[in-house]
Amino acid sequence: MSGLNDLLHLSGSGLNAYQNQINVYSNNIANVETSGYSRRSLSLETALPDDGLGTGVQTGTVARLYNSMGRNALLQELPNAGYHSEMSAYLSDLESLLGGGSGGMDTVLGNFQDALQDAIASPDDLAARTTLLQSASSLASGLNQLDSALAQVESLWGTSADVVDEINSLTFQLQDLNRNITRAENAGRSVPDLLDQRDQLVQELSLMANVAVSPDYQISLGGQELVSADGFNMQELSVDTANNFSVNGSDITSSITGGKLAARVDAENTVTALQGQINTLADTLISETNTVFDSAYNLNGERPADLGYSFFTGSDASDIAVDATLYDPTNPMGAHPELVALAATRASAGPPPIPNAGDNAAGQALYDAFQGQLSALDDQSISGFWTNIETSLGGAVKEETMLAENSASVVEMFDNQMLSVSGVNLDEELLNLMSAQKAYEACARVMSTASSLLDTLINLVQ
Repeated sequence: MSGLNDLLHLSGSGLNAYQNQINVYSNNIANVETSGYSRRSLSLETALPDDGLGTGVQTGTVARLYNSMGRNALLQELPNAGYHSEMSAYLSDLESLLGGGSGGMDTVLGNFQDALQDAIASPDDLAARTTLLQSASSLASGLNQLDSALAQVESLWGTSADVVDEINSLTFQLQDLNRNITRAENAGRSVPDLLDQRDQLVQELSLMANVAVSPDYQISLGGQELVSADGFNMQELSVDTANNFSVNGSDITSSITGGKLAARVDAENTVTALQGQINTLADTLISETNTVFDSAYNLNGERPADLGYSFFTGSDASDIAVDATLYDPTNPMGAHPELVALAATRASAGPPPIPNAGDNAAGQALYDAFQGQLSALDDQSISGFWTNIETSLGGAVKEETMLAENSASVVEMFDNQMLSVSGVNLDEELLNLMSAQKAYEACARVMSTASSLLDTLINLVQ
């Protein structure tokens, strides 16, 4: 009877062990498409009593198959991927706002200069002067709209504080996971699901900023701890209105060099630089035009300076406009093209003054100024300055797009390296499952045989 009981115990331990293996392999197969899942394995160990005789099989711990070196390489690259991907998107938005091509600022600038040239060619043609006023109004309106769009684009992107909130939310979740994982491991329990969740969150956090992650999952930024390895300490990242970042009172602004957070700051700086360049363009356009225009003569033989009007009003891109004395876009039929001053002289001072209708010298001087090198525009022409803005931004877009694609390829390579270890291979898991199933069936047959023998013995005794 003792031998039969041992046989039942041996086969029972096998049934239990192989059932556990079947559960592990089945779980792997069920999670083949689960993002962030790391496959598990369950080792079997021989159960040995003091006398050295086997007492069956027992299960070890559920092991989570994971590539730590691949993880480290991936976390090094993710801040670059996050930065270039976001920066590429931000710069593409700005490029769209500048409106290159038909209808863009380069077009309205060209239309204005063409209209000025036509008015110079026919200085007594009221239609040509009206077209000049209309094109100037379109140019001013384009600068107004561009200034407004640049001011609003940041509200569409969100603020640096929004990214900081996301980072703090992730660190809070990681603190909770670190604490729960530490408690479980101290109690000798395996928690692979929690480990998978932590790795997914760490990857998300690395896309946000260039955090440092230690082997025991202490997380820091700029040398300041955000989350302790045991999860019992956490510090929030703070930001002020000037984009100065700190952790626990320590300034780490200069350490923010990667991830979506750095991209957001750099994109805001790019917007500020663009606004400055566009305001410089508008201010130069206003000052160069009015300097010539105010002292020139209109078709009535009068000078705008004497009558209290100019060609442009305003001081920058936000408020540049054609003087309402000349043209009001809300009342285009009320335009006064005869007041456009293009002549450098008049036939007689009068009174009344007699205009020099065929004189276009002032208009030509203005056109020549626009085509020449203007010190306020870094020795570039009006059109050249704008072209340089578009070209510089376009080049930055191409560079960031290329870097984003390259970084994405590197991330994919590291992902594949990790998947080669932690990813679920259906063929391999099915073979493991079949092997465990056959072992389970063999143990079941041994138990069935032992049970039959036991029944026979019981019947003999009766």
